[in-house]
Amino acid sequence: MYTSLGYALWRGQGDKGWTRQQLPARSPRELAVGERYLAGVNSDGTITIWDPTSLEPVVDLYLFRDGEWLAMDTAGGYVASAGGARYLALRSDTGVSTP
Repeated sequence: MYTSLGYALWRGQGDKGWTRQQLPARSPRELAVGERYLAGVNSDGTITIWDPTSLEPVVDLYLFRDGEWLAMDTAGGYVASAGGARYLALRSDTGVSTP
């Protein structure tokens, strides 16, 4: 169960009741529930899609003011609009690069 009252996330534990879960840094402000996915508009304007069974994030969607977009999965893969990849920077021990 998600509640925006105090921004807490609670997970049902069957007959053991509910346990409080830590919210991610980007807290969802609005949620939409579907059969296969749970989608949330986050406090920073991004959109996160979760698996409704495991509550694990599947993909984060970033929308930019110029109409470009970028979607990243939890493994680091991404798809983007024609100009969306320019918003992506890859960080490593040797520095920052763009794809």
